[in-house]
Amino acid sequence: MRIVYFVGTLEAGGLERFVSRISLKAKREGQFDPIVVCLNKRTGIFLADLEVANVQVYEAPGRWSRSLISWWKLVRLIRSIKPDIVHSQVNFSMLQQFLAARVAGVPFTITERNCYQRRGWALLRRRFQFRFLKLFGVQYSANSIKVADHLANMLHEKAEQFQVLPNGVEVSMRPTSVQTSEKPDSPVRIAYIARMATHKGHLFFLDILEKLLYSRSLKVEAVLIGDGPLRKTIEDTVVQKKLSDYVSFTGVVSNVEDYLIKNDIVCLLSEFEGMPNVVIEAMALGKPVIATDVGNTSELLAGDAGIVLQSRDNKKAVDAFEKLILHRELRISMGDIGKSKISKDFSLASSMIKLVEYYKFLLK
Repeated sequence: MRIVYFVGTLEAGGLERFVSRISLKAKREGQFDPIVVCLNKRTGIFLADLEVANVQVYEAPGRWSRSLISWWKLVRLIRSIKPDIVHSQVNFSMLQQFLAARVAGVPFTITERNCYQRRGWALLRRRFQFRFLKLFGVQYSANSIKVADHLANMLHEKAEQFQVLPNGVEVSMRPTSVQTSEKPDSPVRIAYIARMATHKGHLFFLDILEKLLYSRSLKVEAVLIGDGPLRKTIEDTVVQKKLSDYVSFTGVVSNVEDYLIKNDIVCLLSEFEGMPNVVIEAMALGKPVIATDVGNTSELLAGDAGIVLQSRDNKKAVDAFEKLILHRELRISMGDIGKSKISKDFSLASSMIKLVEYYKFLLK
């Protein structure tokens, strides 16, 4: 079974991490033959790992979504690969993606990964797109129950028709005990891993960090992992709030696990998500998580695997962080619960099983 994954690039986003992980695992175990087609550019931090594992990665012809000649070249590329299924992970130029797969004679499927709130023309266009693709039997899936519900509400459909294909991660066997707070005087370290974009909540987090340091007099440090269009604003805010001695920047990194292990708490204060990889990655490493109630974070962190902020209330958020900063035993307990939960319900192995079953269903 040969599966083509459509992605934008292989940069450090959640879908790129998942596609790379599942492709490497599929190749290693012989579950299926994965091929990746980058619709924007053949670049990113995961490219080298895929190449080493002999996972083929192609770049789509330039302007394929706007030029008929380039679109036809994409059709020919798909034909040359001879896949059994084209599985798109991105929502741009969806009709052109589908028609290219259709003309190439390959079944096409889509996984929704976010709870984007669409309005006006964007919403009408999305509904038309769904109805059109449905006429041709295109199957939509979602990477979490929350995203399936979001799709159902947006498209006026029943959530049950959207197969849930959750992200998964390998559960680490490396030592993941709290590293930085063994000594009473050591600062508690917080990792914030996200693309530096407005909706990801970095500025909200810096407000919280400022209060933890200067209002609550707590010993805490933070590392911001990632990059993006808001980075300059974030860096300027760090300076303005006099946080330079307490905040470090890493840029985009491929070894996220190494950074997570060195921190005591992981947080994500985003305005919207689907199934955030950073949350399951942190849980898999035994790290407690503080996150806003977006996507399926409530589902992931249920049962005291972390703390979910029901609103972007500054004081409540500061209180939640203070609680974890002051109680090392609670951090360890939450981390242990989270790691067990990921191992049971969201491992990469369980994701693979569901994915293979889904592909077999599509090929019936």
